[in-house]
Amino acid sequence: GVAYTWRPTPQFQANLGIPFSLDYRPNDSLTITAGYQPLSNVHVLVRQSLGEAWSVYGAYRTVSETFLLADRLQDSERTYLFDQRLTLGIEHQFGRGWSIDLSAAYVFDRQMFQAEKFSGSRRDELAIDPGVAGMLQLVWTR
Repeated sequence: GVAYTWRPTPQFQANLGIPFSLDYRPNDSLTITAGYQPLSNVHVLVRQSLGEAWSVYGAYRTVSETFLLADRLQDSERTYLFDQRLTLGIEHQFGRGWSIDLSAAYVFDRQMFQAEKFSGSRRDELAIDPGVAGMLQLVWTR
């Protein structure tokens, strides 16, 4: 990709190009992050800090994954998984890079199909009903 980083103020930064992203901090406790990576990966995250250790967040994200199956008939044929998610969560920072994250998501527009490219003609298409997902994770970052 090619992008130009634009930072007009300490509160705002944007990567203009591919991939596209922006980070906006209107104050010390609120962060808004968004990004786009072709062809179908989009994310938007709004995080509100509730003091030094706690934060709550809401997010929208599209998820697109591609797999090459071992016994495919054509080398160019791929299996795609696609969905969209709305997430609400809470996170607690323990320190030294450790945190715990609890979230719930509504997952919708779920599809699984085979094709040579994402926007091409699809075969063996499977539509999966929308549903709710939950996640509890322990995270360590350096």
